[in-house]
Formats: sequence, C-alpha cells, structure tokens
Amino acid sequence: MTLPTSRRGNYILWGTFVLCLLPFLLLSFVNLMTTDDYLYYKSCQERGVFQTGLLFFNRWSGRYTAAFMSAIFMGLGLPKYYFLHTWLMLTGTYSALFFLLSTVNTSILKQQYNRRLVAIAAAVLLLLVVYVQADIAGGFYWFSAAITYQLALILFLLLAGSLILRFHVPSGASGFGYDAVVCLLILLLAGCNEIMAVYQTAMLAMLLVGHYLHTRSIDRRWLAYLVTAIAADLFIVTCSGLFTFRYKSMSPSSGYINIFPIIFFRAFSVYYFILKVPLFWIAAFILYLAGGKAAASSGMTSALAAFKERRIFLPGFLLVSGLMILALTAIIVVTRGPLPERALNNLIDLTALGLLALVFVVGAAQDPRKGAAWSDMLTAIHPRVLVVLLVSTMIAADAFVDGCSSCFTGYFYAAAQKTREKQIWAAAQSHQKTIVLEPFEESLQREVQRIFPHGTFETVHQWLQTKPALLYFAQDTENADRGYALFCGIDSVNDERTNGKDGKK
Repeated sequence: MTLPTSRRGNYILWGTFVLCLLPFLLLSFVNLMTTDDYLYYKSCQERGVFQTGLLFFNRWSGRYTAAFMSAIFMGLGLPKYYFLHTWLMLTGTYSALFFLLSTVNTSILKQQYNRRLVAIAAAVLLLLVVYVQADIAGGFYWFSAAITYQLALILFLLLAGSLILRFHVPSGASGFGYDAVVCLLILLLAGCNEIMAVYQTAMLAMLLVGHYLHTRSIDRRWLAYLVTAIAADLFIVTCSGLFTFRYKSMSPSSGYINIFPIIFFRAFSVYYFILKVPLFWIAAFILYLAGGKAAASSGMTSALAAFKERRIFLPGFLLVSGLMILALTAIIVVTRGPLPERALNNLIDLTALGLLALVFVVGAAQDPRKGAAWSDMLTAIHPRVLVVLLVSTMIAADAFVDGCSSCFTGYFYAAAQKTREKQIWAAAQSHQKTIVLEPFEESLQREVQRIFPHGTFETVHQWLQTKPALLYFAQDTENADRGYALFCGIDSVNDERTNGKDGKK
C-alpha cells in the first residue's frame, strides 16, 4: 500500500488507528476465562505443563502447537493477567504484517516505500484483519480459540515473509538457516488447527506445481517444504486423538450428499464477511494504484516482471478461492457439516489478504504505459482525499461499533459474573458440593443499580443489559459458571430460575 500523505496526514492516520484499536484493547480488561480455559488451568496445576499439553494432543485435537502453547501460558499464570493474551495477539498480528510488508518492500519492490509508509500500511491491515473476522471473540478474547486460530494467522504471515526472504538469498550464499526457519514454521503452523494444516499443504503444493510449470524443473526446496507439511499432517492424524476421541465427540450431523450446500454456503460466507467491510474496498483501490506505480518503476524485480502484460485476475481469483474452498471441503467432508464460525477466521483473513495481494499484482502486471498513467493518477489524488477515505472506512465498521458498545456493557456483565464466581468460591471454601445461584439477569440488574443508584434513561438501561457482542462469557453464562465451579471443586451449579422448587429451598 502506498500513501502520498503529508506529515499531518500521517498523524491523523495514526490517531485514527489508535482510536479504532483502543476499544479492542480496553475490552480485554473486562474479559473472563471460559470453561476450556479453566480446564487447561486445572490440568496444569494437577499434571504440569508438559503432561497437560501431551494430554490434550493425544486425547483430543492433535493440535500440538495450540495444546502446548495453551499449557505454557496457563503454567505461567495467565488467569492473573487474562487481558494479556488479547494484547499479545494484536501485537503479534501487527508485527507479522509489518514483517511481511517490509520483506515485500525490500526483496520485491526494492524499497520503493520507506518504513513509515510500511508501518502505516501494517496498521491499516491489522484493522482489516480484525474487522473481517466472523468471530472476533474467538479470534482475540477467548484464549483457547485465540491460541488455536489467531496464532495460526501470525505464523502463516511469518511463513510467507520467510519464504520470500529464502528465495531472494543472493546466488551462491547458503540458505540453510532460512530453510530451517521455514520448516520450523511449517511444523508449528500444522499444529495449530486442521484448516491451516490443509491450507498450507495445498498452498505449498500449488507453489511447487507453479514453479515446475514456469521452469520445467522441480525445486528441491519447495519439495522439501511440501514433504515437511505432509509429514506433519500424517503425524497429527496417526498419533493423536483427532480421529478417535475427538471425531466421535463431534457427532457428524449430515450425510455426504448434504455437505455440498454447506460448503457453498460457507464459501459464500467468507466473501460476505470480506466484502461487507468498506475498508477492504479502499485498501484494494489504493493497492491497485500502487501496483500501477510498481509497473512503471524500472527497479521492479523479476518476481513481478513475470506477470507483465498478462491477464491474471481471473486465474489469481480462482487460485485464492480454490485454496479456501479446498480447505473448507477437506474439513466439512470429515465433520459432515459442523464448523464453528471461529474456524472461518483464518480463511477469511487469508482470503482477504490474498485478494489484496492479487489486486496489487494485477496493477503491476499492466503495460508500463498504463502503469505510468495509474502512477500519475495516484500522485494526482490529493493526499487529503486518501486520508479521508481511509479514516472514514477505518471508523465506519460494524466491528468498531461492537467493540465500543461491548466495552460499556461488558463492564457490567463482567462485574455480575465475578460476583457469581465469588459466591462459587465461598461455597467451595465451605466444602459445599452444590450451589444455587440467582438468575443472571438479577445479578446484572444489581450491578447496573450499583453504578446508577438513582436510575438512568430507559433506553440506556436496556442497552446496559445487552450482551456484549465480542465477549464469550456473556454468550452462555451458566457454562462460564460451570467452568469456574469445576475449577473450585463444585459438582453442581443450579440456577433458581431453571430449578423451580429446588431454587427456593
């Protein structure tokens, strides 16, 4: 992305970025652990970090990277700083985007843009990555899901940047260190979740075939990377509980005939979540113009020159869509339907970034004369216009509104939930095995009255009782109670509303 902005424009963009990111950072402070998190924490206390990671890998998912990283964080005392994983995921995503863009700028574009513009572009793309996700709560706030899916995106971005660095090593220099890093990232990425394992294997196979069609020779490095990915996939399938314990617990709900409409609907959903975000369209527009500037540049490397004056949009679109659909199909065929929205986050983010990269390459593939015309157009556009377009679309996003709203409503939900957890803990300290809690709505109402003892407007009152859209504990309160109860040693948590006479005893 290129932005011919003034220094004042840069300040405005950075200020808007901080403003848009701030609700997502503040929201982490009213976030609470879920049942899965408590199970990990309890297991770490009883078995230790290594045995916990081994247990969840062998018995449950086969996601060795996610399992051991979860155990490590819990072993380090994550429950005391539960907000921290959200900050780490956002920081890690920005750092990975900055690394990838810097690598492209240095190795492919021969430093056409300075680090200031690269940093701004990474900030805009970070917001885009957040905005397009189908399940932001699973991407950044539910720790067990974030370590499974958002960590995978971070590793994939690092892998993409490392591959670019590897294949731009000067001729005659040893690239063994780069090969080792790439293979390590492939192994780590395969152990995050099944969708990313399939996606990266398909991508590496596609790159190997593309290199063969272009050079009529098989590059041993690409072959080694693909073999590494396949070996990791086979290890997960044969050595874990993926197709034993976990597959049985998923209870496939559809026949094989019914999975095709499901695949179509999920693929359509991926594009829906991307195309509904205005920031995507503006980013694509700017990148297309930037590609035209690259086409007119004499310093463009062979990596882009190979696409000169070729019609590549349709083939590129089919490749980007094909990778997404292939990963979807592989997973849905196994589950025969069930696929949580958080599992779409990786596919949505990668498809969005893939489309943006494609648009840039399409711009760069133009005739140099047309590229010069687009370059002139980009220069002719007043910097304030680009700044206004970016600022307006960075703010005009449903996710930003949900983040702001969840900060306020989440405070009351978190306070009510913490009160209930204190009641559970007091019961555990008294060696009780069961506890009856009042309906959650009453706990929430009490917290609202504590902050507004003299009442407030009815509209505001109703709004404060709305479930935070971006927090998980508010989606199913009793599950959260159950997780904390298991951690404390309570056998049964009953709700007065659902237990009738038992609640009155």
